[in-house]
Amino acid sequence: LATITIKGPLVNMDHPMLRLFGMTGYPEIRDALVAAVNDPEVKEILLDIDSGGGQVAGCDDTGNLIRAVHKVKPVTTYSDTMASAAYWLGCSAGKVYSNKSALVGSIGVIATFKEYSKQNEMEGVTVSIIRAGKYKALADPNEPLSKAAEAQIQAMVDAAYGVFIDHVVAMRGRSYEYTDKTMADGQEFIGQAAVDVGLTDGITTYDA
Repeated sequence: LATITIKGPLVNMDHPMLRLFGMTGYPEIRDALVAAVNDPEVKEILLDIDSGGGQVAGCDDTGNLIRAVHKVKPVTTYSDTMASAAYWLGCSAGKVYSNKSALVGSIGVIATFKEYSKQNEMEGVTVSIIRAGKYKALADPNEPLSKAAEAQIQAMVDAAYGVFIDHVVAMRGRSYEYTDKTMADGQEFIGQAAVDVGLTDGITTYDA
């Protein structure tokens, strides 16, 4: 049994210092999957997940690789916490389990925007923004967020959310509408509640 540990925030980078800061990189997960599937002594793979999620970039590729590996060697997920991008990865396994107090779900996408125009003004800093292209970097932190910029950000998170839902639909075998309204929409579930809506396959313990 090869155990792949997925802990903390998920990021799309590969750096030896990630573990020191409690993070896991998608490239690290993919490398471990490839090593496990190519090791003749490995018969099954366990994803040990305890993560509240992370970056969108790199997540879909990693989830797709998990499912591809599962077609060669069985991949099972066990989780203490499996939210957002962590669930994207976890649901890609053949079977998905958690303990009875695990938080599961939070299927959604979030983007935050901070702007510093008032701070710049207080510090006597004048920032001039010159664009070529109507939609180029509309959400610039040096100017107030316009309606067009807000719409641009919203369109991006909506698109990413759609990709997320499509992946869960393919992995868990439910309709898009059911997945969107019952399993997703940012909702979070504890233990058995996640089983009841179809996010996980059962309650167990890590040792079991």
